[in-house]
Amino acid sequence: MAFSYVVTYTGDCSGTSSGVFNLELGIGPTTSVQITWLSPQYLIPESRFITYAGKPTTYRLENLNPEFYSFTLFDPSDGQQYAQQFTLTTGTTGTIITV
Repeated sequence: MAFSYVVTYTGDCSGTSSGVFNLELGIGPTTSVQITWLSPQYLIPESRFITYAGKPTTYRLENLNPEFYSFTLFDPSDGQQYAQQFTLTTGTTGTIITV
């Protein structure tokens, strides 16, 4: 893997659609990675290439519903795809770190 990433997610305290997803790309030789949402269906249009432009580069989504989320990150520098998933529920917080 030619890059590092940190994913954080936070659910709200009321169970409404105000969850937050952050993907932060760390320093590495890769200039871009592709995030592809597998579920939920409404996030698929949010799939895109994210370009690392020095400093940490952050991809952020807000107003998320409490539910199951699944996505992949594709690193073109080594041709590897990395899958992640998490469940966002009321009061949930979490961090996924991959280096």
